[in-house]
Amino acid sequence: MHAQHSVADAVSFVRNIPLTPQTFGPGKSLLAPRAVGFNPATEQNQSVVVGSEVQVFAHGVEQNLRRAMMHSALIAQLAATARVPQQNSREDFAAWYEVYFATLNNLGWVLADHRLGDYEGVGSVSEVHQAVLALAAGLLGGTASLAYRLVAASIEALRDYKGDAPWFTIFNRQVQRKRVAAFQVSAAELDSLHGGLSVALMAYQISSQRDFTQVLLFKFAHEHLSFEQWTSHVAIEESFLMETDPAIYKRIREYIPGYIAQLELPPI
Repeated sequence: MHAQHSVADAVSFVRNIPLTPQTFGPGKSLLAPRAVGFNPATEQNQSVVVGSEVQVFAHGVEQNLRRAMMHSALIAQLAATARVPQQNSREDFAAWYEVYFATLNNLGWVLADHRLGDYEGVGSVSEVHQAVLALAAGLLGGTASLAYRLVAASIEALRDYKGDAPWFTIFNRQVQRKRVAAFQVSAAELDSLHGGLSVALMAYQISSQRDFTQVLLFKFAHEHLSFEQWTSHVAIEESFLMETDPAIYKRIREYIPGYIAQLELPPI
């Protein structure tokens, strides 16, 4: 059960929670005028970068719910950064994640135990992106599932891209510090067997003995990485989140141009 007992409690929580200062100015963005934002579409497979999180939505997930999930993910990050403004160590990011998870829980994301645990890579897993996809495959029902294919296409796009598209700029800016990095991946789809919404959330924290360049390409053996992860299925209390979303949007709307951009996917 979420920590807030009613929508009114959640709205009060949203109105009063401190957020990191808006550094781009009202309605401005470091990316403007090139930022493309995100236009949710129920019948499309979509991927969007929301600060340090990649969110993917399979066709059939209702567009207003996509928007509410996006908004709640962003306010959770902004609240965490307000509480822990300097993220320069594993301990800093552990504290950051505590606020991030608690905020989501207050907004209708019903989370399991969210302690980060060490990842023990095996076999051919040598780079960070391979570890992310191996964990995603186990959580999302294998590599043939639509949710996995959407996550894989998004992670591979971030791994391979060389330009300055808004989604790439946002992700790199929000994820990487000098020798530590943290990012999240979520996947939402309709459950074909049981009906309703199925959501998976994956959170990662990585530290290295040298400065990061492109975190997804870092190699475990060569870079002496510490890789911690948390993965779980998440129950979304849809009506609770949807009723709280207008208050969330009111708090974050000035941040959206600098933190959210659609990631273009190939046909899947």
